[in-house]
Amino acid sequence: MAGDQAFNSIVGNAPDPSSTGALLNFLLSFFVPGSTVDGILGSGNDTIVGETSQYSGAANSVTIPGIVHTSLWPGDIGETGSQAVWTQAAYWLLGGSGVAPANSISGIAIRPLAGPSAHAQATSTSDATPVLDLTGYTQVPASNLTFAPATGSTLTINSATNVAATSATKTITQVLVFQSVSDPTDVPLMYRTQSPFSIAFTPTRMGSATFTAIALFSDMTYALTTLNYTFQLSGSPLALNLVNAPVASLPVGLTAIVGAQALFSNGPVDVSQTAAYQVRSGTTNVFSVDFTGLLRANAPGTDWLDVSYNGFTASAQISVGVCAYSLSPTNQLISSSGGSVSVQVTTQAGCGWAADTGGAAWLTPVNASGSGSATITLTAAPNTTGASQTAIVTVAGQDVAIIEPAQHAPTS
Repeated sequence: MAGDQAFNSIVGNAPDPSSTGALLNFLLSFFVPGSTVDGILGSGNDTIVGETSQYSGAANSVTIPGIVHTSLWPGDIGETGSQAVWTQAAYWLLGGSGVAPANSISGIAIRPLAGPSAHAQATSTSDATPVLDLTGYTQVPASNLTFAPATGSTLTINSATNVAATSATKTITQVLVFQSVSDPTDVPLMYRTQSPFSIAFTPTRMGSATFTAIALFSDMTYALTTLNYTFQLSGSPLALNLVNAPVASLPVGLTAIVGAQALFSNGPVDVSQTAAYQVRSGTTNVFSVDFTGLLRANAPGTDWLDVSYNGFTASAQISVGVCAYSLSPTNQLISSSGGSVSVQVTTQAGCGWAADTGGAAWLTPVNASGSGSATITLTAAPNTTGASQTAIVTVAGQDVAIIEPAQHAPTS
């Protein structure tokens, strides 16, 4: 089980010599005579894998005796059925560190070391720190608890929604909503410890989310239900930006993840999972990129990464290894009636490159990418705009200005 730290884990030391431990030891005797679970996995294990394999280098870890991955024998306690495991998980979610206090193991008690932390979010500053202790409580059907919006509803990204809990049959005293974390921006726990039991929730990412909601009632009962919400965007994007695009040259073999963020009227949204990624040259000579934005540096050179979303494209020049480039001539004049010019690219053998014309629709490169020294041919359409126009052709940070003057009316 994990919180939002680098890696947190809970492992179990299975009951032995009874229950699962004894059963597995019995089975082992047929295949590896003389061996035991503890002898193979070590004294601390959950009978399936060694405990060290689950939390090696963990920032937070704890071993809880008497639990197993799955109950294989009468009397065994599975991880999901262990009160101690849920206590420990909740303790970490609210900012606790290390082993949960002994006085919280008897029930499911949540007691952070020093008040609410980044692991949890209260709806109101007047909310008290939640204490969830189910000792003496009886679970009642989820029909005693109603949430609005109802499970299955669609919520708008970057717009606050009040997720309200009510009961027509009982008096609520406390509500906790645990989110299944699937993104670093997800808040694992939100809570309300006073009426009205309405939790402000603002989705900030695309996709969907699952929540486990627990409500405690004044008659020493509690109800548990699951909420599923889908997130949707509002309106059309205003701009698109790249996130974490490499600025410095990448060593060959290195990987990097480039994200895409669209700006909407109600704020920015990470659209990396639905954006389209492609290499400008159409090759993978310098780098490759997959649909997740994972970029891999393949060989020395430069090329362009183009990321598109909903009619917008954001680009970044990606350099790999060490290459030096020069372009000549650096300024060229082309006939107003159109024509072609050549630009010489000089670099080391094996250094890839791709040219960018800055979006000039009137100028078309014939061979816009290559490797090593080469010549780029640029063809211009006749200038019918009535004014001079200029395009900047860029290769590996080097620029060439192509100028096409306006056509003059013939004199009589």
